[in-house]
Amino acid sequence: MATAKLKFNDLEFRKTKEGLEVALLGNYNFIIPKGDIERLGQPTIGKDRHAIEFKGLEQKKAERFNFLIANNIHKLKNKISNRPAVYIHQNSGIPLMGTVYFGIVDKGSDMVEVKPISCCNINCVFCSVGEGIYSRKEVDYVVEEDYLVNELKALLEYKKHEGMKIFINPHGEPLLYRNIISLVGRISKLKYVETVSIITNGVLLSKALIDGLKEAGLTQINLSINALDEDKARMLSGIKSYDINSIKRSAEYAAKRLKLVIAPVWIKGLNDEEIEKIIEFAKKLGAEAGIQKFIAHKKGKKPAEEIGWDDFYSKLGEWEKRHSMKLKGICRPEETRELPMPFKRDDVIEAEIVAPGRNPHEMIAASRARSIVVFGCDGKIGDAARLRLIEAKHNIFVGKEI
Repeated sequence: MATAKLKFNDLEFRKTKEGLEVALLGNYNFIIPKGDIERLGQPTIGKDRHAIEFKGLEQKKAERFNFLIANNIHKLKNKISNRPAVYIHQNSGIPLMGTVYFGIVDKGSDMVEVKPISCCNINCVFCSVGEGIYSRKEVDYVVEEDYLVNELKALLEYKKHEGMKIFINPHGEPLLYRNIISLVGRISKLKYVETVSIITNGVLLSKALIDGLKEAGLTQINLSINALDEDKARMLSGIKSYDINSIKRSAEYAAKRLKLVIAPVWIKGLNDEEIEKIIEFAKKLGAEAGIQKFIAHKKGKKPAEEIGWDDFYSKLGEWEKRHSMKLKGICRPEETRELPMPFKRDDVIEAEIVAPGRNPHEMIAASRARSIVVFGCDGKIGDAARLRLIEAKHNIFVGKEI
């Protein structure tokens, strides 16, 4: 009797009362209804849960299972945030350039941001993009590793600039991405790449993960520690389980393995007294301290008033003198070739709706290999849309439906 076997690197399977649960990259799942599975056959799940077998079925017929996946993946959910999720892959029709929500952001410099997911495992009270486990965002995104690497490779080949710096800096926590070690490894081996950095809240850091990232080619961790006092740190994180002592231990280990930048956000009136403690902690570890200014974005969280840049730099100067540590030393990015923009502001264009947006009455459209965030849109996936572009800069586009 023939036995057909299908194996998937990024999918895992588990039988439930409702049917077959399919887990994507660990943190995302959907259900294939029992009736749909039974019409194909009775599957057996492999020991590692990545393979599925159909006894008495020819391989070609068993591959119809791929259609069941394709027909049900629109029901994908993020198990951490409990929000609907969109899987952005090479055949999804969703370009990786055009929005800051996911994919690749290139502002014409030697620094490129890579965003494999959106979602966070804490709930910082000051988050500039309004992310967090209790966020009001309506959808999350997760990007296929192959798609992300291939598109980044193409961009780097276009720029042809030695010494590129890649920052894995999503709207959320990058260590939630199941393939993060593999992603770092593949990016670090790309031509023109000099450094690969991750910006993390540190909750998921461990010695094993730090070692794995280092061996894969990670050169720098930017660690967001915003207070050393346990109660203050917990309050700023927005979750009761936040363990600053565990994160400090991870910082101590990371500082021995690679470049560590401790990067607190200074929120005047909330963590003033903590910043100087953090500077001294960084000095003790032999790490750098990169103090960030709290910025009150329109869709971000606003627990305090935003101070001006002059006041911010004045305070940095005070801290530098007091602690004999350079805090202003931010390297200016070097200008590089930037992909041509297919549109400019005020253009009226035709596009296709390809995904829901993160906020109410917002969708993602696609046109000419660019994603476009569309405000005031309640269209359906696959609908044609006529848009006027209200923002167009560095291949980041925002439009309104007309």
